[in-house]
Amino acid sequence: MIFGVGGKDNFRNVLDKYILEIIKEYPRKESFEKIAIINDNDNTKDVIKEQKEWFQGIIANISENQWAKNSFINSFGAKTDVKILSLLIPPDKHGALENVLMDAISEDIGDKVIVEKSKNFIGRIRSDAHKYILNDRLALKSQLSTVFAVMSPEKTFYLLDEIMQAVKWEKYQTFEDCFAELCKIRKQGSILNK
Repeated sequence: MIFGVGGKDNFRNVLDKYILEIIKEYPRKESFEKIAIINDNDNTKDVIKEQKEWFQGIIANISENQWAKNSFINSFGAKTDVKILSLLIPPDKHGALENVLMDAISEDIGDKVIVEKSKNFIGRIRSDAHKYILNDRLALKSQLSTVFAVMSPEKTFYLLDEIMQAVKWEKYQTFEDCFAELCKIRKQGSILNK
């Protein structure tokens, strides 16, 4: 099951409402075996410490970019094992999902020019668009939106989610490298998209 939480400030609510209830209250065979949390690598906060707090003492082992095994006793008194993956993206540098997507698109030489020129364009107009591009996070989103507007002008008024879902991301090595642990699960056929 995949949850889009709509921003890092919503992680805790989704965990409380869905994930924690399932891992604590459901029989072991109906619970999750693996939980992956995908975070932008865009802040200096201790992400792992924060994530451990989210799990309210149930989960003690969380590591960056690798699976960590945890065991606890569920509400049925049964020992339950769950693996947690805290995936920071991009894994090798400061940034966000938008960086990974633009890096993947840039693997195509022709599209790389579009990405570079979109970044330059947003950089040039940012001071004039200060009432819209309020911070670096929004500048990054503007860059990616500009890339998609150029690559898919007929879809400019579609929701960005629809445009992104139409792209075959699995063909890009950058994307495969960034999400390697999740790609292993996908190849095993055990990811359900909700």
